[in-house]
Amino acid sequence: MYGAQDGLNGRSHVMPIPAQIAAQPIVAVDPYLVQTLQTVAGRRLVVETTRGAVSGTLVDCKPDHAILRSAGGAMFLVRIAHIVWVMPEA
Repeated sequence: MYGAQDGLNGRSHVMPIPAQIAAQPIVAVDPYLVQTLQTVAGRRLVVETTRGAVSGTLVDCKPDHAILRSAGGAMFLVRIAHIVWVMPEA
């Protein structure tokens, strides 16, 4: 019979994973895009993402996401890693 206990005096053969080697998320961040977005805060933009376009006023930009407010007032948080291109709204 196999399982968590291997029959060696009831000891478990499963080794714990130390905290220092635990999995860490890897996020693609483009510092040039983030810096450019930070300089156009307050302007109306069209942002093309991997899921489609979002347009609105850029409220804020952080290293991992941008916040846009649509004309209707809805707030969108767009991950920087998902942005394909950005242009001013005409």
